[in-house]
Amino acid sequence: MQPKYSLIRRQALRWSATLLLSAGACFKPQSSAQSEVRFTLVAAGDVAHPQNTEHASEFKMLAERMFKPTRFISRSADLAFVSLASAITTRMPTSPNKITFTSAPATLDGLVASGFNIINVGHNHVMDAGKPGLKDTLDLLAAHRQKLPPTKMLIWGGAGLTAEAVR
Repeated sequence: MQPKYSLIRRQALRWSATLLLSAGACFKPQSSAQSEVRFTLVAAGDVAHPQNTEHASEFKMLAERMFKPTRFISRSADLAFVSLASAITTRMPTSPNKITFTSAPATLDGLVASGFNIINVGHNHVMDAGKPGLKDTLDLLAAHRQKLPPTKMLIWGGAGLTAEAVR
């Protein structure tokens, strides 16, 4: 019988390889004098490494090596989008829902290290740790952005502490 960690790791690697979609886009010039502009977009969906499960320690180890097999693709893209499927916080879920997720800060470390620079935080699990969990997520994103060199960007959207902040 294989240890649970190797099964979880294999499944996570399969998901990361499956979820990464590489797409090129081309804008047609208005006139023949203008040159063609190309960019590369990578998209990954519903990333979460729940810390509120019996496999929390395995998920923490995975977050440190997140997307390693496909990292060269996301790092080389002009835009690398990911949908975050949980709050990034050290808090445990407070939601009364049956299925709840919060992810450790190492999850965000792994996403940024993998080159993701556009993060959707407007997911149904972002409030599983309440407003404090959402604030932790937004604060961690802002802290990561501050550490980046001027040539790099990190933007996010989809959720905020007020309706105005989301706009």
